[in-house]
Amino acid sequence: MSDLPPTIQRNLGNLSDGAISFTTSFSVRRIYQIIAIFIKFAVSTDESITITYKSGISPSYDTIIFAQKCGGAKDFFFSEDLILDSGDQIQIEVTKTTGSDKVGITVQAKQWLTIQDPS
Repeated sequence: MSDLPPTIQRNLGNLSDGAISFTTSFSVRRIYQIIAIFIKFAVSTDESITITYKSGISPSYDTIIFAQKCGGAKDFFFSEDLILDSGDQIQIEVTKTTGSDKVGITVQAKQWLTIQDPS
């Protein structure tokens, strides 16, 4: 594994504008390991969170890897061994059924390697 520092991607959304959908933008031609996903609401909420693996090969391989209703929680933490191949991304969606809460999303990943251009 690489000794590079973690890559961090953040999104701050406001549910008063509607449901939130945030997709990572990891570099193509690199392989990443997802370390953790943090989701923080400004207030306790009953919204639902869905985390989806988005394949860089084809949408036919896209897979929901986690879905949960918050049940009055403010903070959410997800950590699994997820390896993203070149072009793969993670999408985080938060529903809007109540309130107008602010939501902060942080995705931490570690770059494993860079894929060399075959030409």
